[in-house]
Amino acid sequence: MKKDILFILHFTPPIHGSSMVGEQIRDSKLLSESFDGHFINLNTSKKMNEIGRIGIIKLFRYLGILWNVFVALLLRRPKISYIAITAKGLAFYKDAIIVLLLKLFGVKTIFHMHNKGVSTRQERFIDNILYKLVFNNSEIVGVVSEDGILLEKAPDAATARAAIVALSGKTAEVHSALSIVDPDQKHHEDIS
Repeated sequence: MKKDILFILHFTPPIHGSSMVGEQIRDSKLLSESFDGHFINLNTSKKMNEIGRIGIIKLFRYLGILWNVFVALLLRRPKISYIAITAKGLAFYKDAIIVLLLKLFGVKTIFHMHNKGVSTRQERFIDNILYKLVFNNSEIVGVVSEDGILLEKAPDAATARAAIVALSGKTAEVHSALSIVDPDQKHHEDIS
């Protein structure tokens, strides 16, 4: 029996680094053969000019995302979730609420970070508390820049947290493939 995973990712439109990676994960033949995945689109923006803006339509889209996550948690009872989380700002707060809902249901959370900014915000009281709540007892698969550049693939959560801070604002070489470690610790390379 395949493990059930709840994937909460960005999909196109609009087209940007995180949505392209989300599409690759959703369309991966290896992942679909290995896991029983349920996918929820994390986008509240449908056009590039909506990104970073606040609006009533985006609020309703977000409430829809929360509802979809809640229903998936109730009906599917996944043990693992994989979420493309934003590192700072309103988008982080939006994602943090979803992560806290996952944690409330006892779902192991695996993060895929698609931008930088933790080191610039962790001195803020609320942000620091949320970072601790969100990243506690979690796994970070990769820290990826807004351009889709893999900054770090850490072996454990403590190293990943340190990498987020140390690499914030820096980049490394481009990697064109994804790597997934399943719950049985089997590595799946070159997923596309």
